Amino acid sequence: MTELNINRKKFNKGDVVYFLVNDEKIPYKKNVWFGTVEENYTTEICIQMYDPRERRVVNGIPANKFKTPTEWKKLPKGWSYNTKLFELDFEEPNEEEKKEFRIDNPEDIKKAISNGFLIKVQEKDHCIFETEIDKEKGWRIVRKYYDNYKPPYVSRFYYDVYATYDEAKEKADEIKAELDRQANLTDYEWSVEQIDKMLYKAAKFNYITEEQAKEFRQRLLALDDVEEVCCRVCNRSVQWKYDHHKKWKTLK
Repeated sequence: MTELNINRKKFNKGDVVYFLVNDEKIPYKKNVWFGTVEENYTTEICIQMYDPRERRVVNGIPANKFKTPTEWKKLPKGWSYNTKLFELDFEEPNEEEKKEFRIDNPEDIKKAISNGFLIKVQEKDHCIFETEIDKEKGWRIVRKYYDNYKPPYVSRFYYDVYATYDEAKEKADEIKAELDRQANLTDYEWSVEQIDKMLYKAAKFNYITEEQAKEFRQRLLALDDVEEVCCRVCNRSVQWKYDHHKKWKTLK
């Protein structure tokens, strides 16, 4: 009997869990990140996201206490487009924050959350402080919001949520190894793999029989320039064409 594809992990609310996210700078690279369980669903797990606490200081005032927009002021004498109109600094971390924080240690994460070093994403203002200049009024400091939205919660298929950092890292390594394997295939080997995957799919959904799958494979691999052959399942049939052609042909 096939096991139902439902959430059997059922983490407790508040448990630290790990999952994979896309690297912001390297396409297709997977990094391990963390959050705490917010809700369990039939096939999904809702995860609360966290950010480091706000440490920005604007003109000597903590960013979360700095009121914007400020009053309009006259531009300073000698002003140019390169003139710095306000100071943006960062508060030094305290001694407790300077201690080593290990992402692979759930207890470290829980402690950082408890101490306020990590805060819920929705509790942090992700603005950018900028100057606004008006030819009539002068200048002032404002908050700006560009494409920097961060979701407070993410929903992940329960298979993709891990109890430990090592489990998540192992999955990331598996993905990297598979990409490396594919990169080392010849064009012919790659095309054969795609043909096999499509025939497997067609047989699995009973669009064709196992015997037909074997027959179709032999016929497709007997074609010239197998490297250029594309396959698909359409209308419960297996179709093929050369990559540079438009017409799909149905195997019978």
